[in-house]
Amino acid sequence: MHPESFSDSRKMKTQYTIFNKRQESCDKNRVEFVTVLFNNNSVNAFHSGCIGDIIYSIPTMKALGVTNLYVDDRPWTKPIVNRIDAFKRLIESQGIEVKKHEDENIDFDLSTYRNGGMIYGDTIANRVARWMGVKIDLSKPWMQIDEKNPATKGKIVVSRGARWHGEFFPWKKLVSELGENMVFVGLPEEHQDFCSLFGNIEYLPTNDLYDVATAIAGSDLFIGNQSSPNAIANGIHKESVVETCLYAFDCIYDRPNTTFCHDGILKVRFDGMTVISDNPSTKHGWKIDIFGRTLKAQDKHICIALARADCFLRKIYYNVDQLTGLAEKY
Repeated sequence: MHPESFSDSRKMKTQYTIFNKRQESCDKNRVEFVTVLFNNNSVNAFHSGCIGDIIYSIPTMKALGVTNLYVDDRPWTKPIVNRIDAFKRLIESQGIEVKKHEDENIDFDLSTYRNGGMIYGDTIANRVARWMGVKIDLSKPWMQIDEKNPATKGKIVVSRGARWHGEFFPWKKLVSELGENMVFVGLPEEHQDFCSLFGNIEYLPTNDLYDVATAIAGSDLFIGNQSSPNAIANGIHKESVVETCLYAFDCIYDRPNTTFCHDGILKVRFDGMTVISDNPSTKHGWKIDIFGRTLKAQDKHICIALARADCFLRKIYYNVDQLTGLAEKY
């Protein structure tokens, strides 16, 4: 439990946790988990954040030996209690029981992980682990989904949530050439929006994110944006193509079977077919010459964001001021 944990009116009642405080320049408030004296063999964690954040907390919860995850709403975060049924079965399939928090003792408040700051190159999973003072291994699957939906065998599972979209991802071309092999998972309104923008593909109804997980596990390929289904694909190390948002890099997990597309340049091979997409060209706009290539966009800010994403994916740091100085009209 961190010093800032449960900063609302409810007080933490944990009496069985021992901490060894330590100072680090990147996070003066960081505490290192040493040991927990278990009460009735249970370890309780709390979260009030987004569903994707909860999924990315699974490696840390496993490292801490968490047995119960309690959730509740806080004034400064999106309500989560009314969405428990969306992720309850998924988290419980990983051996962690999910409940609404009433007045239970809490050992670890995972929702405060943003207080630990962000290091360039961080993922959400790494930030949570660092804040809790544990080591996790993301080089191998950190979620186990034994059930596979036979309906997605030989298919591409597609997902696109309402947030974290890319500017240049070639959805129309992919749907045009691979649409017959695609099935969409997500909310009905997300499917409707997708089809209206990029073309019709089949919809696969799911009751919750566990059903989404079995669909992804049974498929041959996942294509989607930085959303909860993408978090699941990361967890089980499913081969993926990710619509990369130019402004949020904390879902860039370095896996050999994942392709990140931020600039529209993409090659996808599936079932003997190859789909190739190039960066969309405009007659007038802004450009940045960097790393032996020219990045173009109609809007200056998007051009700078595109270059920043390009740097990030190459694991090279350029700040916004440096990239702004390289931007020029054409």
